[in-house]
Amino acid sequence: VPILFFRNILSVGDGISILIKSSSIDNSKSLVRVLIESIFSLEYLLQENTKNRSLAYFVWNAHKDLKFIEQINFTTETGKQLKSNIAKDKFAKDIEIDYLPEFDEGKKNAEELLKLPNYVSVETEYQRTLLKNKKVNNWFTLYDGPQDFEQLSAKINLNSFYQLHYRYYSKNI
Repeated sequence: VPILFFRNILSVGDGISILIKSSSIDNSKSLVRVLIESIFSLEYLLQENTKNRSLAYFVWNAHKDLKFIEQINFTTETGKQLKSNIAKDKFAKDIEIDYLPEFDEGKKNAEELLKLPNYVSVETEYQRTLLKNKKVNNWFTLYDGPQDFEQLSAKINLNSFYQLHYRYYSKNI
């Protein structure tokens, strides 16, 4: 997981540099916000308990995948709701969305990951957090972690940077 965040930091930094070289400063601001999120997330990940935090990221991501797959499967309740919303959407109503067999494979992979021995205790923690908070918005919320990005910035002692920079870039988004 640290490598995933680091790779994202490099990729986003590269995108920012290309925009700035092209004098597209304002367009780079949203990427600066993404860059800050990745740097803060990596900092939190490496701060302590890196193994469990890394596993928490994978478990959280598996649940995000499962939720998405359920949503685009129009035979499920959430899928039926999405289909109904699409039919009312002025931009998406004419778009055909097919449930592909690859989604079943993705669902199977996510479910199998959650059953692997290394992930069982983290899955239990995910379910505990879900019961406590009614939802799990971020991977860092597990293990009684920060509830949002502002709390995460305070946890890694970068709250002033968050207030001065991240909030500024967020207003453009």
